[in-house]
Amino acid sequence: MTNTKKTNITLLLLFFGDAFVSPFLALNFIHLGFTNDQLALLIAIKPICSVIGNFIYGHFSKDVKRDVFLMKIISVIFIATLIGFAFAQSFEFCLILMIIWSLHNSPMFSLSDGVADKFCERDHKPYSITRMFGSIGYFSCLIIGGIFGVTTGINYSVTFSIAAIVFVLLLVSLFFLKPFEMEQEVKEKISYKPLIKDKRFIFYLFFYLFIIGVWKISDDYASEFFNTLGLSDGMWSFVYAGGVLVEVIAILLINKFIYKNKDYIKLLVFSACTLTLRTVLFALPIDSVILALITGILRGLGWGTFLASNMFIIEKMLGASLVTKAVTVLTIEVNIFSSIGNYFYLSLRNCLGIPLLYSLLGGLQVLGIVFLIFIDYSFIKKENKT
Repeated sequence: MTNTKKTNITLLLLFFGDAFVSPFLALNFIHLGFTNDQLALLIAIKPICSVIGNFIYGHFSKDVKRDVFLMKIISVIFIATLIGFAFAQSFEFCLILMIIWSLHNSPMFSLSDGVADKFCERDHKPYSITRMFGSIGYFSCLIIGGIFGVTTGINYSVTFSIAAIVFVLLLVSLFFLKPFEMEQEVKEKISYKPLIKDKRFIFYLFFYLFIIGVWKISDDYASEFFNTLGLSDGMWSFVYAGGVLVEVIAILLINKFIYKNKDYIKLLVFSACTLTLRTVLFALPIDSVILALITGILRGLGWGTFLASNMFIIEKMLGASLVTKAVTVLTIEVNIFSSIGNYFYLSLRNCLGIPLLYSLLGGLQVLGIVFLIFIDYSFIKKENKT
């Protein structure tokens, strides 16, 4: 069996296990009876810790062999953390566990993406197909969780224990990967200065901040939002699964039918408008089930088209050498923005009310679309002529 096929299994297990945890952490904290201030702190801590964790593991990441080793370490930490979540009752203990989980969750996916990409390149296989196994794992888990949630109710001690078992299987699967030695490359030191001087990237930075930053805040609180409207945890699992399915279908269709470079600009605009519409709908008095279904579809459609177009636009705009730097800057700004937003979200909602709060958030995303429109896309036109 090739490394690519083994990686398919690894990503399937990784996303399957994470789907038992990440979408339900906020609901678990609500069930434990934490106050709004405690809940806000627990959710706000995630993006900040993600930035720190990515910096730490980015420093130690070196090659495929090192990355696989780091993934093994994180898997062990995941197992221990999930066992802790399964029995945690106090706010202080949950805060410690949330910090540990958040420091390692985002880096785990970054490392797995890098390893998968290198194995696929080595085996001459398309990365998108391997990444699809991760989405399939996420979707499958959410469907299973929804079935059990609707029929018997979700017991989070059991859920987190199952996730720990899945990560044990993930740890075992990592030992079957056979990392290869990378060819030595001359590493050129690349500065951040070209990004700061590039007017197009500055516009894109503000577009990314308002569109994706607001989307992350609304997404982090979506389960809590629908829980307050009376939607059960099991139904939420089905809704989330539907959004992931739409996301997968969108990526598949785009990869199959989109060939012209200029179409990726249209996709990016469509993605921004879709995510903005999703936010605005939260401000309207719509039945909770109908709202969950519509916003779930819009989430999958908006995020799927964004994933299919974002990296392409960045690479064509800045060149391959600056992509990593650009993504790092964009990730840091969004995580800081969403961390602040997550902390004050509940207070603002209580103060302003849901309609006004989501109208303001939608207004920020409209501003993001305006920044997107002002970008000079001549680099795409030159690419088309070539």
